[in-house]
Amino acid sequence: MRVRSTKDVDQLDKTIQEELSIDMKTYRDDRIGESIGELLVLPSYAFKAMIRPVGIALLLYFLGYWVFDLVHVEYFFYGLLGLVLFLLSGLFLGLLLLMTKIRKDVWSIMEFTIGIAESAIEDLSKTKNKITPENRKRVYSLLFLGVFHLVVIPTVATIFQDGIPLVGGLLRRVIVKVLRILTSWMKIEPFEHDPEKLSTKEVINEVDSFALWVGDVKEILEQGLIASVKVAKTPFLILFSLAFGLLLLLLYLLNL
Repeated sequence: MRVRSTKDVDQLDKTIQEELSIDMKTYRDDRIGESIGELLVLPSYAFKAMIRPVGIALLLYFLGYWVFDLVHVEYFFYGLLGLVLFLLSGLFLGLLLLMTKIRKDVWSIMEFTIGIAESAIEDLSKTKNKITPENRKRVYSLLFLGVFHLVVIPTVATIFQDGIPLVGGLLRRVIVKVLRILTSWMKIEPFEHDPEKLSTKEVINEVDSFALWVGDVKEILEQGLIASVKVAKTPFLILFSLAFGLLLLLLYLLNL
């Protein structure tokens, strides 16, 4: 089941409630928000990933007045165009660095998500709904997607929008896109226990079964994460290349 839009999320919520009799929204609480917030370490995003490159860009801009022998109209072009291009280059470079930081923290969120899914499986095992070898694939898929799209992604989106000044809204859209692309890469294959794993750990309940399944799909999730972040970084990389290229052209013309 692919979830790419808000409409898909609503349909997923309805399906889970109808098939599993579980309201995934009940797993949202302040503790989950605080835990994810601690994983993201929001201040480091803004100051280390974005403010530092912009600050370095401004420093290089002011140093340019001593490096280049500007005369007459050159002061105007460098003072106006140079400032804009230096700032844009620093800003887009900061956003690229931010995407790299996001990739690392999203993996931490993945592990946190697994913990929530395990709790949901424990709750499901206490209801009339039984997990059987025939429906295990379907149940695991619905629970995992439900935790992502109905618990984790809304919480992360709120944290980004409320926790990072100025660019929080932009980052909110980016992180939602990254996480939705990531979940679309998940392909739940028919579950089969690895005999070597069973020889060292007896599977006594569905939580143990789920843990073994997660171990088998982690590699796929990591590949999906890398690919999705590359997609998210592409527009910033293009904008950075454009701004930096124009900046180099301006500096070359002023140095003629």
